[in-house]
Parts: sequence; C-alpha cells; structure tokens
Amino acid sequence: MSRRFLSSSEVAIAVGALIVSIILLFVHHSNPLSDPVDSVRFAVAGASHGNLDQLKAASTDAYHQDLIGHFGEGRFHQVRNVYQEAYNRAMPAWLEYRRKAETLARGAYDELQDKVQRAGKETLNSLSVEERLKLTEDREKYEERIFEEGVKSLGPQDREKVGDPQAFRKRANFRSFVDRYAWASLSESDRSTLGSAAVLASGITPEKVAFLESTGLPMLKPEERQIVSGISSSELANPTSFMLRYGVEPAKKFLAEAAISPTVQIKDCKVGEEERQGSLFKGSLADCTGTVSIRSNSHELAIRLRRTGGNWKVASVTPDIYQFRDAYPPRSVRESHSAGITPPPAFTPVAPEENERIETPGIPNASWQHVTEVQEAESEVREGMFTLLFKVLLRVIGPVLLFLILVSTVAVMTANYRRKLDKDEQPALLEGEREIRTVSVRNFLVKSTTTLTDLRVIQARNAWWLSRRTAAPAPLADLQAVLWRRFLNWPLLLLAVVLIGRCNPAALLLAMLALEAKIYAVQFKRSFFHLPFSGIWVWSMRRAQFSELWGLFQLSQLGWQGVRMGRQPTEPARYPDVGPERDFQFGKLVWAAVLTTVLVAFLQRVTGGHVTLYAGILGPVMLAMPMVAGIRGVRSGLLAAVFSVAAIVCMKFPEFSLLPGLSVGGDGGGANPLQYFVVMVVFLLVGLASALLSRFSTNFAPGALLLWILYAALFRSQDIKDFSFYAHLSLATVAGMIVLGVYTWFFEKSEPGEKPGIAAAGMQ
Repeated sequence: MSRRFLSSSEVAIAVGALIVSIILLFVHHSNPLSDPVDSVRFAVAGASHGNLDQLKAASTDAYHQDLIGHFGEGRFHQVRNVYQEAYNRAMPAWLEYRRKAETLARGAYDELQDKVQRAGKETLNSLSVEERLKLTEDREKYEERIFEEGVKSLGPQDREKVGDPQAFRKRANFRSFVDRYAWASLSESDRSTLGSAAVLASGITPEKVAFLESTGLPMLKPEERQIVSGISSSELANPTSFMLRYGVEPAKKFLAEAAISPTVQIKDCKVGEEERQGSLFKGSLADCTGTVSIRSNSHELAIRLRRTGGNWKVASVTPDIYQFRDAYPPRSVRESHSAGITPPPAFTPVAPEENERIETPGIPNASWQHVTEVQEAESEVREGMFTLLFKVLLRVIGPVLLFLILVSTVAVMTANYRRKLDKDEQPALLEGEREIRTVSVRNFLVKSTTTLTDLRVIQARNAWWLSRRTAAPAPLADLQAVLWRRFLNWPLLLLAVVLIGRCNPAALLLAMLALEAKIYAVQFKRSFFHLPFSGIWVWSMRRAQFSELWGLFQLSQLGWQGVRMGRQPTEPARYPDVGPERDFQFGKLVWAAVLTTVLVAFLQRVTGGHVTLYAGILGPVMLAMPMVAGIRGVRSGLLAAVFSVAAIVCMKFPEFSLLPGLSVGGDGGGANPLQYFVVMVVFLLVGLASALLSRFSTNFAPGALLLWILYAALFRSQDIKDFSFYAHLSLATVAGMIVLGVYTWFFEKSEPGEKPGIAAAGMQ
C-alpha cells in the first residue's frame, strides 16, 4: 500500500500557502478600489462629501481631467473674453500710434526714394553728352542706371535703410521698412509711452500684448478686472493646462453644493471584455449601472471602469453628475429676476368636457331585472368549462397513456434484467463433460456468461432490451477457428466525433476514453451453414478483463486443437502470458485532472459567472492541475496540461444542443484562439517544470506556478501590481496539494504483479 494523503512537509507547504493567500486577499480587499462595485461606491462617497482628492483617487487621469476641465472651461472662456475685451478697447490707441509711425516712416521712405533719384541723376549729368545720349536710347536701362548710381552714392546709414536694392526700387519692402524704422520716426514722448519698438509690430509680440493689456485693462469695469486678477494672458496659450489649474476650485464648490447622496444602488456590474472576447482572465473594463440620489431625486447612471494595476477606476459616467439640473443649488427670486428668468406659472390640470364621465342614477330595488341574464351567463360559463375540460382530457389521455406504457416497459425490462444477473439460463452439461473455464462479461446493459468445457463452448446472454435471453452451445468439433481480436474502441471515437458541436465536453471525454479503451474479443467461428448462429463472440472494453479473456482464448485454442487433432494433454498445459496491458492510457491522475477541471468549470457556469482562471476559489483549482499531474512525471504533466485546457474551452463553449428547445452556448462572445494557445503553452511549461522539480523533491513542484508571473509580465502587465493575482497563485498551491492528497488517498495503491496463467488441461 502506498502513502496516505500528504507528507508533513507537503501539509506545511499547503498551510503556508493558505496563510499567504489569506494575507494577500486581506490586503487586496482592504483597498477600496479592488472591486468595481467598491470603486463606484468610493467615488460616489467622495463626490457626496465634496472630497475632490478622493474622487481623483477613484478616477482615471483622463476622466479626472475631463471633470476638472468641464468646470475650468467656463473660467477659461470668461478670462479669455475679458482679455479680448481689453484688447479691443486698447486697439484704437495702438492703431493710432501705428498709423502715426507708418505716416512718418512713409515720409522717410519717400524721402529716401527721392534722394536715390537725385543722386543718380547728378551722377549721370556728370557724364559726357555722347554717353548720356547712348544711355537714353534704352529708357529702362537708363532708369536702372540712375537707380544704381544713386544707391552707390548713398552713405552707410542710408544704404542700410535701403536693404534689398531691387525690392527698394519696386517698393516691395515698404512694409518691412516701416516695421524697422517706424519706431525711430516717432517722437521721444511717444517712444516712452510705448516702451519698445516691438509694440508696433504687425504680428503678435509679448511687448505688444503687454501694451494692449496695460492700456485696455484700466478701461474695464472693476468686476471685469477682478476676473483676470492674478491670471496672466500667457496661461491662455495652453487651454488644457489652464482648465486643469483653475477648474479645481469650481469643481470643489460644485461638489459641496450638489447634495449628492453618499450611497449608490448598484443594479448590475459586469466585466464586458469577457463577454465580448471569450477571455479566460479577468477583464480590464467593467460596466456598472446604478441609481444615485441628488436632492432627493433618483437618477440612473452608467459607469465604465478601467482596471489599472490592482485598482478599478472610473473611466466615464453617462450622464455625468454635472449634467443633472438639480445638482446645482436653486436660484433665489432676486437672482432669477436679475438674470431675466421668470418662473413658469403653476400648472392646473383641467379635464376636457368630452372626457367627463356621465353618471346616471340607478333604479332602487331593480336587481330583479337581471336575474335571468345572470343565470344564463353562469350556465354558459359552466358549459364552456366542461367543454374545455373534455377537450383537454381528450388531448392529454393519449400522451399520458403512451408515457405510462413506456415507463412500465422500462421498469419491467429493468426488473427482469436485474433478477437474472446472478442466474444464467445455460444448458446442462453432458454426462462426463467437465467445465474448464467460465468468463462473465458485462457490457453496458448486456451480460454474457461463457463456459468452456472439454467438449463445447456455451454462452448465455441476458440483455436489458426486450428482456432477451439466449443460450448458444457450440461443440468444439464444429468450430472452424478460435480467434483473438484487439482493436481501438472505434464506436466511442465515432460517437465523440458526432458530438462535436453538439456537446463539446462529452465529445472530449468520449474521445479520451476511446483513445485509451480497447475492445478485447475471443471469437469462436463456425461454418456458414450454422446461420444465424454462426459463431460466439466474447468481448469486453474493460482492461481488467484483458488477462481473463486472454486466458479463455489460450484454453479454447488448446481444447479446440486437441479435439481436431485427437490429442489429449495429460499434464497441465502452460500458455504464454502477455503480461499487463501496455497500450496507451492516460492514467488515473490525468483523468482526475481533466474531470476536476470539467467539474470546476461547470460550477463556474452554474453559479452565473464566466469560466476564468483567476475567479474566486475555483479558478486556482484549474491553475493547479498541470502542476499536480507533473509531480507524477513529464508525460502526465504534459497530457494533463493539454486536455485540461481543452476541457476549459469545451466548458466555456459547450454548444449543447442535443435536446430540442434546450441549448447552452458560450459564456462569452467569440472564441479567442490566440489566448487559448498561449494559455496551453503556459500549462505545458508548468507541467514540465513541475515534473523536473519533482525529481529533486515534490516540495519544489509548486514553484512551477511562478511561471504565471512571467506570463503576466509579457501579456497582462496590469496583473503585476494586483495582490489578488499572487493570492490566486498561492490558492492554486493549496488546491493542488489538496487534489494530490485526495488522489493518493483513494487511488494510489500497490497492485500485485501478474502471474502466468495455468491451463488445467485434464481432457481425457
């Protein structure tokens, strides 16, 4: 007998893992943002108390910025409008200085143009008459020569003012000339008033903005100047930053005056990603619906949350709390009149005349007038009820009678079958006939008892269907052959293929059973002339009867050969022993892992959740299966990994549709084959790692579950910061040790070795 349950070290590992998981779960659940429902309540509580910091902790950065930005947007537009008004009021003064500078600069520009022309003409006048006549032949060249000579004759300062000669000649640089030299054209007092030459720039410059503000703001009303007090116009360049900075105080004020109830009624909260993508893991998006009370008025909210790390944070609220009109304090009558708001008149419903109900006075003591009518109505009702009942009985009697016959037939066939399980209807033995071997086989609802004597093969069959009982003796002398057959259980395999898409879990289990099971048969074959009983078949699908059927075949072969050849053994004859069955089989531990996975996934479906690997206590049980099987070897670990994942997927998408009107589909949206493949790879690695670690000690096997941390780092980074993720791995260790202990308690027993069979061939 093998060991019982778990060793002391394995029990210590399980207890330690349980303590660690409890601590991690306590830390996880102490976080108010660990669950979508708790996060919603935490956020609503923060909003009801006007605690913007608490609301920020329960919200994503994007939602918090949108919320603060909503309240900062009004301040932004208000400040921008004030500054725009100041600019508008200061613009006439700036335009006056600008026009004055342009006028002075235009005069300087024209004067410079005249100076160039005069200097050029003076230079050409100094030439000889022949040269001047030659130049005047081409008027354009003559003008160009005048301009070139005039520019050359200018001093350094005037040359600098000209800039590009060609642009200056075409007056194309007039605007740039004004921008450069308008400041110098103004008087000293004007320049001291403006302060800088950049003020006169046609574009936007800091100096120009400062001048407009210094000139326009004093022209505004005191309350308008108070709005922009302490706020620089440069902050308006980044609207988002401005709204986030100056929207905090309005948001706090709104929350303080909104009168939001601290409690919220959650109606539904589900992780939508699992439904849409058929995920095996906890999704990162949750959709919750609930009711919140604002000033004693209930409002429906649709809240979307996003999981970041181990926290669920509000990503959006539809409609948002600031969109409810009663979230704002009611205005006083004075404020309403000042704002030009007239309260609506009270509404007094008046029923239209055409909808008035006309009542007529009843005649006293006039009930006698309706006695006959009431009796006739009651009789009609009774007749209608009897007619309906009669029709129902006519329609029900047939099906009820058929159902009674079917139930009675099944009960009678079952009773007859059970009464004959211990008593077979076999013909009596002949005088001097000796029994050699008797083999009893039960296949589903058929029991056969085959007796081998020194003269005959006798088979008695007791079938449940129609209570059939047959007895078929076959003399050994009439047999043509005694055959041994062993082949794959193809009927089960065919049934599994048929069930694919109709009941996937059953198809998987039947396929596993078909791959493992064999059909062992001994055929006693007679000639064609003995139809319809041309032979006797002794077959079984149980591995436990393999040696028994093999012994029957060997004894039958010896007896049949002795009868045909007329030779009778005088000593016990030995037949070769094939030993234990060595064809492929999954093993009890693999079956235990797969069946446990199917059961756990079924419980997850029944409890209304999704088939997931991290959910509650059931998810870690599925995580532990390849680790448990890997303790018994690489082969068991790999087989358990592959078929456990297949069982999970089959239970997630059972596609049960065998019965009309009853169908069970998937628990999510479409399948996610890529995720299932990656999960299978991780299961295989866990099973392999568990087998390798168990070669040193089974105490190291739970370390294989740490490979899930690698998976999380590569594919689910948000799980790395989630304490519940590590708690589930610890629970997987506990569940694995419990499953291993239960398995060893019930199934691991030493089996005695098989001994070669001995045929007592005493045939005379």
